[in-house]
Amino acid sequence: MTEIPALYTVFFLSFAVAFIGAASPGPLLVVTIAKSLKEGMRTPFYIVSAHGVLELFMLLVLFFAANAIKDNHLLIALVGVVGGLCLAYMGYGMWRSEETADDNAEKQGHSFVLGAIATVSNPYWFLWWVAIGLNLMLIALRRGAIGIGVFFIGHILADLAWYLFVGALTVGGRKQLEKYSFLITQGGGIFLIFLGTYFFANGTVWLIR
Repeated sequence: MTEIPALYTVFFLSFAVAFIGAASPGPLLVVTIAKSLKEGMRTPFYIVSAHGVLELFMLLVLFFAANAIKDNHLLIALVGVVGGLCLAYMGYGMWRSEETADDNAEKQGHSFVLGAIATVSNPYWFLWWVAIGLNLMLIALRRGAIGIGVFFIGHILADLAWYLFVGALTVGGRKQLEKYSFLITQGGGIFLIFLGTYFFANGTVWLIR
């Protein structure tokens, strides 16, 4: 738990977890599909920009929290245990889910504004950052400010990659989107279960020492 990770490890973990999280059905996915059908491939850029501004704010808030507890092994262990359980539960939910995004509802307004509304209206977004994002930030923080920067870049690139993918498949055809989304959520769910187990195990080791 005290090993200093390579920057590429920080980037990979951030990208992989964010990409899989973005792939799970939610308000942001619905808005992206609905607006992409009308406005085309510019939609994901607006939506991810709004999402990214809010995530940068959340990152700054949690950066101070992570910096405050980075030397407190008990708190780090508790964050690992709780975050690991949340991550594994999220992965199990994705693996079991057969839900697809419902884009039948009419979405009025600019994509940037709708992207911001969809972000803050999703309670799982807040849970993700507090329980899971904080875990990843504690890992990144071992590389200092540059580690946090690499973490955020990986996270935002994952969001952009997924929603560009969604936009392209939406424009190209809904059936293709459903096919690839199902495969990613199934495989991604299994990955999150294993990663959550790793976080939980690390936290448990520190608690019983």
